Amino acid sequence: YDDIYHPFVSHVAYLWQTSLPGRAWRRLKEWISPPEADAPSAAEQDKARTLVDMKAGIFTSPVGEANMGILTVRGPTRRVADIANSVIGVYLEQRLERYKAESMKSIATLTDEADAAGAAMRKIDDERIKFLRTNGLGLGIEKEKLEVTKLSDLEERAADNRAKIASTEASLQELERQIKAEPATRTITTSFELNSLRETTKMKRLEQQTALIAARRRYREDSPEVQEIVSNIASLDAMIAETSEKVAKSSTDAVNAARDELHARENNLRTELAGLKAALASMEDRRAFLRSRMAVIPAFEVKLLEFDRDHKFAQDKYLTLVGKRAQASISLAGLRAMPSIRVVTEAFRPDRKVWPKNAVLYPVALLAGLLLGLAMALVKTMLLGRIRREHLALGSGSVPFYGVVRIPTTSPRIAVLAPERLAPGSSS
Repeated sequence: YDDIYHPFVSHVAYLWQTSLPGRAWRRLKEWISPPEADAPSAAEQDKARTLVDMKAGIFTSPVGEANMGILTVRGPTRRVADIANSVIGVYLEQRLERYKAESMKSIATLTDEADAAGAAMRKIDDERIKFLRTNGLGLGIEKEKLEVTKLSDLEERAADNRAKIASTEASLQELERQIKAEPATRTITTSFELNSLRETTKMKRLEQQTALIAARRRYREDSPEVQEIVSNIASLDAMIAETSEKVAKSSTDAVNAARDELHARENNLRTELAGLKAALASMEDRRAFLRSRMAVIPAFEVKLLEFDRDHKFAQDKYLTLVGKRAQASISLAGLRAMPSIRVVTEAFRPDRKVWPKNAVLYPVALLAGLLLGLAMALVKTMLLGRIRREHLALGSGSVPFYGVVRIPTTSPRIAVLAPERLAPGSSS
């Protein structure tokens, strides 16, 4: 307590508490109102008073615009320099330990938080992968978006297949009509000979011609005999004209190649038609599947966007925590390498007192004592109410003044005699 600076009020309170009247007053208060069970002890009060007074005597001031400061410690003894150096040393040591503890705690806390953020990010990744596998989204929603183009192409191909099927069916109907029109067999070779009937008819005509010549010699041209022969010749000519010169003697029939070719084309078209119908059925199934997938694409997209958003937030949190942990590690390494604050010059024992100065203190004390004595004398004069000699000499009394009579007592007294109160013939 004697080595540190104490403010005036605090020191006066301390002197009162340590004085005999102060201790008696304190015992009286404790007797009237006993202290609480958990009240601080006398040693604790002394420690608290010492620390509070010590704090009042320590302050810092900056040096201009530099990153420097001056620590000022006030105290009643030259050990104030040792106190200042101890304060600085303890402050730097505790500051370093506090920064180390804060850095280690920050690193541990940030590590736990980073691990939790990493686990949350991995959980989101697992849920996203599970969702993709469950819904068959190997490459994400981009594949489903590409299938929109595939669906359009598939519908165009299905329309082309329908047109081809219609064309093939029409071709089959035409082939069936042509097959029905074609005979099953066809003559490939025929042998011809002179028509004996025609030749016989020509011989009979020749005979009639000969008879006509003979008849013309014997009869007139308009005779019935000539006319009958002419009529017979005309009939024979008509028969010769109607009869072919040659007739088929023999013929060879074979399968109709055109009909077979039509049947082959029909079979090819039927095969092609079956393939087109099968392809169309497959396209219809694929189109139905793609349409069902297109219906759930918006829900998939919303879910994947939610996964991406949660993953981005978790990733940003993880990266931020890892970055802060790296900063804390760098700060801890910096504390080990070089402190951010150091002492430029330590305090030295002072060679003389700074305050109080005797050249100022003594004259001020004398002047203060004189003024205090005058004030006390004036107060005493006003409170006692006595009439002093100087009051009578100045004529400030309320009665006439005739003389002063000294009475031999332990303390001098002054008697004032009023003439109107004296008896006739008496004297004082």
